[in-house]
Amino acid sequence: MPPATGLRRTGAGAGLSGLDRINRRIVATRIRQAGTTAHFTCKGEVGYMPMVGHLAEAGVVIHVAPATQNREFIRACEARRPRGHRIAHVRIDSAGCQADLFNHCKDHGQSFAIGARLDAPTRAAIAAIPESAWKPCADSMVAETAHSMNGPRKAFRLIVVKRAQQAELLEAGVEDDAPRYHVIASNRRESTEATLIWYRQRGDVSENGIKERKLGFGMQCMPCGQFAANAEFGIHALR
Repeated sequence: MPPATGLRRTGAGAGLSGLDRINRRIVATRIRQAGTTAHFTCKGEVGYMPMVGHLAEAGVVIHVAPATQNREFIRACEARRPRGHRIAHVRIDSAGCQADLFNHCKDHGQSFAIGARLDAPTRAAIAAIPESAWKPCADSMVAETAHSMNGPRKAFRLIVVKRAQQAELLEAGVEDDAPRYHVIASNRRESTEATLIWYRQRGDVSENGIKERKLGFGMQCMPCGQFAANAEFGIHALR
């Protein structure tokens, strides 16, 4: 059948109205997708990465919010604490490595241990640590130095964990003896090892707690693309 004949038949019948209905559905679907509050994760899937505030001593979640504005999140957690209690210690991963959060902790007399970033100034500070300062700790070597960055009003302790590379995981061009570093910014007044142990306890308190709530209550897959609606779903799931 010539193409023009098929087009004439479509135009003479209900073809255009059918195409119009299809187009309206496509437009509606695209608008719903554009309105989602979810974003692509590091795994290439659309999802959420909310911040979850845990009170470690009580084993409870005090606040959940989208993963932005860490200082405001700490303030929101403080606003939800019981009367007569205060948040005296803060630990958070490298998402919290922000000058305003450091200053907030200083202004409120809070100790902190926060994952730091391996940027150029941090790497330069690590390179300046003398070899004699490194001490064995579990399966790694640790050392520390004083460090600062733009914004914080006071320098802080930079605790550095150094581990040897695993040869089977090396990328092309990486030297076999190039170590891997993990750094923690802190103002706590205790030994390097004690601060490192306290910081790592967030894995048991926070990360495992998030995993249990997500898998145990069917929240690994949210019902829709709106944060507030999914929050309501999560509240009912936890009841």
